[in-house]
Amino acid sequence: MSRAISIIAAILTLGFLAGAWLPWWTIAIIAAIASFLVPARSLSAFLCGFLAGALLWGGLAWRTDWANDHLLSSQIGNLFNGISSMALILITAFIGGLVAGFGALSGSSLRAVFQKRIQR
Repeated sequence: MSRAISIIAAILTLGFLAGAWLPWWTIAIIAAIASFLVPARSLSAFLCGFLAGALLWGGLAWRTDWANDHLLSSQIGNLFNGISSMALILITAFIGGLVAGFGALSGSSLRAVFQKRIQR
């Protein structure tokens, strides 16, 4: 349980800090590094990465949407046949979760490969 919290906290903190200056896909690299450094099974690493990415991207999307009084999201929603602002935020959170989840899965898998090579 503490490993999962460590991975989630690392991804949330570093992803938030890096997101201000680096590209959107940086969260995948951060999740990979976090799950490489903190040992976790593949499924657990993916779920931790998914949760952290979804919380981070969903939270940032919600904050931005709320700050501009839903203006941009309502216009984007109209482009996609009237999707609501909340649906767009959930889609953003899901995509962020997938990106971070697959990054964390990659880091966990890379750790397993290195451990097998070291044991030989």
